[in-house]
Order: sequence, then C-alpha cells, then structure tokens
Amino acid sequence: DLIDVFCDVDARDLFEIDETTVKIDGKVYGGEIVYTGPLDELFNLDLGALPYRTLDMKFETLDMDQFQPVGTVNYTTSEDYTRITEFKYLTGQKSDKTTIMKEYSRAYEDPNTQTPYYAILSDENRAHYERYRALTAKLPNFYPLGRLAEYRYYNMDKIISLALELSDKLVEE
Repeated sequence: DLIDVFCDVDARDLFEIDETTVKIDGKVYGGEIVYTGPLDELFNLDLGALPYRTLDMKFETLDMDQFQPVGTVNYTTSEDYTRITEFKYLTGQKSDKTTIMKEYSRAYEDPNTQTPYYAILSDENRAHYERYRALTAKLPNFYPLGRLAEYRYYNMDKIISLALELSDKLVEE
C-alpha cells in the first residue's frame, strides 16, 4: 500500500537531486529509492556519457518444431548476431512452428531512440562511472541496483538474488 510504482516515466521528470536530498514532485522524499536506470542519464550526462552497447532484436517464425537444442545459444565471432533465443523452450509451448530472436549488438548513441543494455567495461569507464556513483553517496535511502545503475554485467540469476537481498534488508530496517 505504501509503494508508488512509476512505469514509462523518465525519472528526471520526477526527481530533483542535490548532494543530500531527493525531491519527488517538489517534495523532499525520505523513503527508499531503488534506481535501476543509467546513473549518467539521471544526472543529465553532467560528467559525460558512459558508453554502452544496445541491441537490435530480429524475430523470425520458422516452419519447424525446433531450431536449436536449447533456449539460448551465444555466438562470439562466427556470426554477426551475438545470441539466438528460442522461446518455446522458455514457455513449454508445443507447436510445429517456432519463434526465434537474434540479437545484434551495436553502439548506444541516442537515449531517445535506443535502450542501453550492456556497459562497456574497462578501467577508464569504471572510473567514469564511479564519479557518477559519488554523486549519490550522501543521498539517504538511494540504492542503485542492476546492470545500468551499477554499470556492470549481471546474469539474471545473480541480479534477482541481489534484488531479493536488498528487499529483505529494506524490510528489516
């Protein structure tokens, strides 16, 4: 009952952030904020943009029972796509057709038309991220969580575990 969920809203349209305070809709907010978006974009790229990769996803429906032996197959350099996901493995559907999705990685250049998916990890980029992270250090109850907010790669099992751990911690407090 005491949780507000905002979807399809740019956090910058709601938040006012200074060194020690977060305001939402102009009012000082003292509750917890779990932020999952890119920190550089939250701070209007004030320290410069962090580099990311985005994905183009191409779906195909095929006239065959099965395309690949498992739900997801990763490719390194043998193809121009990086991964194929075949959804019927994930849903348990039975059909004589199957749908696959090929992921094509490319540079993230425009926050208005692209979605950032993967941080480009290097010592220099990590140091750049840490400058943004320092901007949140004195904010009470502000928790950056996930690939974008923490500028790192997570497998889904790990980030789900971390989200559950954080929620347990917040409930205990």
